[in-house]
Amino acid sequence: MNAHLNALNDLNARPAFYDDSGFNYREVWAGRDYEHQAEVIALRRLLAGQRFDRAVDVGGGYGRLSVVLAEFASRVTLVDSSSQQLELASEFLAGHPAVDKRLMDAAKLDFPDQSVDLVAMVRVLHHLPDPAAELAEVGRILRPGGTAIVEVANVAHALNRIRHLARREPLPFAALDIRSEQSRKQGGIPFVNHHPVTIGAQFAAAGLETERVLSVSNLRHPVFKKALPERARLLAERMAQARLARMQFGPSLFFLLRREPDATHDTDGAELAPGPLTGYARAPRPAQPAGHRCWPRREPPRATRAGGRGDEALLAWLLPVSAGLSDLPTVQLDEPQSLAISRGQTIQLNPVPVTGRCAASASDGTLLALLELDADGRARILRGFNLPPD
Repeated sequence: MNAHLNALNDLNARPAFYDDSGFNYREVWAGRDYEHQAEVIALRRLLAGQRFDRAVDVGGGYGRLSVVLAEFASRVTLVDSSSQQLELASEFLAGHPAVDKRLMDAAKLDFPDQSVDLVAMVRVLHHLPDPAAELAEVGRILRPGGTAIVEVANVAHALNRIRHLARREPLPFAALDIRSEQSRKQGGIPFVNHHPVTIGAQFAAAGLETERVLSVSNLRHPVFKKALPERARLLAERMAQARLARMQFGPSLFFLLRREPDATHDTDGAELAPGPLTGYARAPRPAQPAGHRCWPRREPPRATRAGGRGDEALLAWLLPVSAGLSDLPTVQLDEPQSLAISRGQTIQLNPVPVTGRCAASASDGTLLALLELDADGRARILRGFNLPPD
């Protein structure tokens, strides 16, 4: 893990950012009815026809969405690490007796194991460069077969893929810090976007299986706000959330997750393999030696664009990750192996993780090359993308 990611991860342990007396989070939502209603549409769609006894709204702020959860649960507990947020909630939730509130950290939820039927976590992960501890808590408190809805700020949204294509840069698989340089220097609240493949693997590691994904706030860009009235945008949003999910179009993805009946946490360090985006399978894989590991995924369609630099990478930039290079088996290389590949040398992987085509990445998740592996574990480079200098 490089120094930049370590610095990001340190921010997870910082105290609540929403206790500033000069900041009122409820006022932040003034004039943002489209985004609020888009999230309400997503929650109601994912929970339609279901009824729960106990629900928890993790990091729910002043209770904006807790009242929606109360439509589907007999009891809802709003938890937040900010005492100021809970003070705002006292007024906002005055007419909602089914919702109570508690002060606690999302990484240390004060609920017994397997005691909750439904957990929601919306607009929380974009403040968490490494949400592993928080997701593990979700998996711990959910009953077997319980439901979670987790919202993720999507680094692979359509506009961002176009931006990276224009710069001829691959999308990062690690959490991307989107704060301004000034905000970073001032130690401002973290704002990060996550890659759906990476976050899906983290769901699986917490014993949470993805059942459904929705693309949300698809028309929040200022261009759409100017061109379309809010009523038209919400109508389009309602029609588009499910259709655009497979494309990972929007800036926000809502994941409907199910705690596996036999889920156990990875306290023994066992590695877990993510499957296709539409349903991550929690399948243990054989332990790999340091230097490489592999995520088996389905074979993607072949690129149709002939010639040029990085045909498969262009596909991965433009198309959803479930239809691009990132769906090939991925082998993680150590530094000597990366340098050898950059020199065009054949490297030996032992044991053999896969045969055939395979994507190679560095330890920080950066895509390095497209490889061809034979049955003896010899890997040769077919195309390089972000190889280290010789």
